[in-house]
Amino acid sequence: RYALCPAFRKGPWPGGNEAQLAAVAQPIMDELRDEIGETVFLGVRGPGGEVKPLAKAASKAPIRYDADLIGLRPAYCTGMGRILLAFAPSAQVDAYLSRRRLKAHTPNTVTDPQRLRAILARIRQDGYAVLEEEYVLGGSATAAPVLQSDGTVIAALNVGTVSSRYPAAKRRIIAAVVRAAARISQRLGYRRAA
Repeated sequence: RYALCPAFRKGPWPGGNEAQLAAVAQPIMDELRDEIGETVFLGVRGPGGEVKPLAKAASKAPIRYDADLIGLRPAYCTGMGRILLAFAPSAQVDAYLSRRRLKAHTPNTVTDPQRLRAILARIRQDGYAVLEEEYVLGGSATAAPVLQSDGTVIAALNVGTVSSRYPAAKRRIIAAVVRAAARISQRLGYRRAA
């Protein structure tokens, strides 16, 4: 009999739809990384509403934002998480906020549920999320939704940036991540209504 080595049991091994999503997204993520020079992540909703990172394209810059794909990330204070919350049904958001302790990871972390709801409404309107040093000091995030064929948001595409570089590149990063998320959505069969 064969058994999976314990080291492999711990790894982030997406299967089924997640593996297909990562395979479709990876070439576009690599292009986005090369275009803007920053690290790109793809994540989905995990257990309890937290973010499960699926794939990344790490920046080639000597100083870069990077993170492992192992473990879950909080949804309320990360770029991918805010996208997934903003486009989730309101009952799901209510359930998440009622059971999750909103801890301040940095002095910039939004922990007030009412303020967070207003931010989520703005994200739905804008179509992207921007966070500056809310999860880790020195790191900023820009994220956009990835849609499946029926228009449901199934993932978030995120650019992680060293905060000192972010202000000068913010507009360019927003435009690039929104474009890349739309390309992934198109490859998954989503067609915007005319």
